[in-house]
Amino acid sequence: MSLTDEAISRIRELVRSGRFPAGAKLPPEHELTAELGMSRSPVREAVKALAVAGVLDVRRGDGTYVCRVRGISARRDACRVRCRCGRSLRR
Repeated sequence: MSLTDEAISRIRELVRSGRFPAGAKLPPEHELTAELGMSRSPVREAVKALAVAGVLDVRRGDGTYVCRVRGISARRDACRVRCRCGRSLRR
């Protein structure tokens, strides 16, 4: 599993667990990277992928928010990312 895949899974789990419910604002990048224990690059890529999948909403200058919690599906989200980005982020 790549670091980006791991970051996607961990952020998705934080959403599923209720740590970040629908409508919640994610912490700033430096805090999220510290919470996940990862560097900025895979966390940034994970946020982009989850935004493409419709799980997160990145609002420039305002922050990143959780769009939806229900129906978060690793398979469906990976398919959406693959279709929009031309490659799969899951193995």
